[in-house]
Amino acid sequence: MLLLVWPAAESWSAPSRFTMPADSEQDSEAPIESIAKISPSSTVMSEQDMVSQMDADGEANAKPTELSEATAKPRRDVTISEALSRDDANGDEVEGAGQEVIEWVGKGRRIKRVKKIPGTIYLQSRKPPGKLIITDDYHHSSSELLGTAELRHYGARPEESKWLYSGSKFKCELRHPIPGFGHAVMRQGVDDPLQFLVEADGLIGGSGQARIQSRPPIWKRFTLVKDLGMVPVEPKDKVLFSVSDVWVKRLMLELREGMQPTISFWDDDTGGEDVVLTVSSFNFQKHLPDFSNCLGNLLPYSFKDVRKRTVYFGYDKYKLSAAQTARLKKLVEYVKLDETVKKIDIIGFSDSVGFARYNKTLAKRRANAVKKYLLAQGVPAKKLVVKSRGEKGKKHSNRTSSGRSKNRRVEVTLVK
Repeated sequence: MLLLVWPAAESWSAPSRFTMPADSEQDSEAPIESIAKISPSSTVMSEQDMVSQMDADGEANAKPTELSEATAKPRRDVTISEALSRDDANGDEVEGAGQEVIEWVGKGRRIKRVKKIPGTIYLQSRKPPGKLIITDDYHHSSSELLGTAELRHYGARPEESKWLYSGSKFKCELRHPIPGFGHAVMRQGVDDPLQFLVEADGLIGGSGQARIQSRPPIWKRFTLVKDLGMVPVEPKDKVLFSVSDVWVKRLMLELREGMQPTISFWDDDTGGEDVVLTVSSFNFQKHLPDFSNCLGNLLPYSFKDVRKRTVYFGYDKYKLSAAQTARLKKLVEYVKLDETVKKIDIIGFSDSVGFARYNKTLAKRRANAVKKYLLAQGVPAKKLVVKSRGEKGKKHSNRTSSGRSKNRRVEVTLVK
């Protein structure tokens, strides 16, 4: 039979990593020294000794001697004016931010709690106004620092957000209604570059700077706010401001990624309140392909380019050649697309060689030849007005051969 003999309770103890041989009295002191080195304080006090000391002092806010060196440094609160005026371009934190503070709470202040002061960094951009910046710099206004409610927010809710598309050979546009304020518009025309502008339905007073940021929606909570920069605000004809070129391309990129650009500015007309406009990205990509195709199909010339065309003729000639009709090709294309053209004046001229009556008849034949070509290309007859000036409308001297060749002409002018 196998018998198991258990040692007495007094003679058995749980193994410990600090257990040392009993025959060496000097070595038994080593664990205590090593434990003392681990403690941040040179004096080691038990919890019972701490409580006794606090009760003896009679102060509820008494702090133990076990404090870290970081909390021993006195802290100074930073005021709002100091936070606004300080130069934090190097990213220096507010004094005391990011440090740990030990608090004693509960009945008799006997529960220890470690609290960390949040570190908030206020940065200011060094980029000049009107330039696009791709950084995480954050511009704080006084209202944001104070935490006041003197802000007017305008923006479409997800269920009501929409982008309205309209396009032609002359202009392409995406229009986003901002309820209660106006519209955010992306557009490009034959005469205008690609631009982003904000239109206000009401009056906007004063001028200054607007801050454009790209903020993530609520489902992108871990995405950082991107500060794109500052633009000048100069209200004119209900247009708050407009930007073009690289600005528009960056805003389109942010909207395609689901970000929400915000425009913050100071409105003097309402007593100096901060106005924040949010451009929603919901339904932005619905008409984006149509808008892109429209931009690629815009006419490469404008009304100014084709408003007036001059066709020159040889001596005693009035029939059009292929080279002469080529000069009228763009004009015909523009007239057929632009319904705002109300009238087309066709005026014939001649040089002074020969009889004046014959020259006037010859000039009219030249004008009618141009009219006949325009009718054949589909231009409405009601828009065509033919006139003959003969040799009276000379622009150059009839004494030289080059001057006479420039006087034998037909001028075609578009009128809106």
